[in-house]
Amino acid sequence: MNSRSAILAGLVLAVAALAGCATPIAGQINSLSAKKSCCAALSEIEASSTLIGKIDLAFTDSTPAFLFETGLSPFIAVALPEGSEEKVLEIRATPEMMAVTKGNSLIFTPIAATFMDSLGRPIVAEQDSGIVATNGGAMYMFIIARKIKVPKGATRVIVYSNARLHGTSQTFEYKTVSYLFPVGNAFIPVGGASQVTAIYGVNGTFTIRLE
Repeated sequence: MNSRSAILAGLVLAVAALAGCATPIAGQINSLSAKKSCCAALSEIEASSTLIGKIDLAFTDSTPAFLFETGLSPFIAVALPEGSEEKVLEIRATPEMMAVTKGNSLIFTPIAATFMDSLGRPIVAEQDSGIVATNGGAMYMFIIARKIKVPKGATRVIVYSNARLHGTSQTFEYKTVSYLFPVGNAFIPVGGASQVTAIYGVNGTFTIRLE
């Protein structure tokens, strides 16, 4: 067994522990590898919808794939409305399980994005990403958020799952807050830090919107 196979075997066990109904990551990768690239060039990819407000999307085994520089990946192309230039595109990837006990691992699709101009040429854009943790008592809600400034000339965006990260994992640190009750009902917040591990599969759900 090579190192990649060993990693995938370990990830499948982690996935099974998280949710019995989730598609094993190894199965997702095998399903993707059986696909053919939909197009010969990025310029041939057409938008399936226009970004108005917030759109909920998902990569599944039936999502078309394209051979990006990072490898064969499922993708969804969305047209940008007029006036999008210089706004911020936010992409939020949600895990297979939205609420987990602190310290667990979560399964995400590793989101990436490429902007295109009206002539079908890719445009480089600045990107920033990180994990967002929302306190829900004993449980935390986690979302991987990526914010990208829409470059000048962009008319559509292609969102895809980064093939270089399929079958890998990444650990994020996030701030936690606990409460002490030293006097009556007085709450004293005490800040701390904890970690959560993102396991990257192929498929997954995400939302996109302009800010």
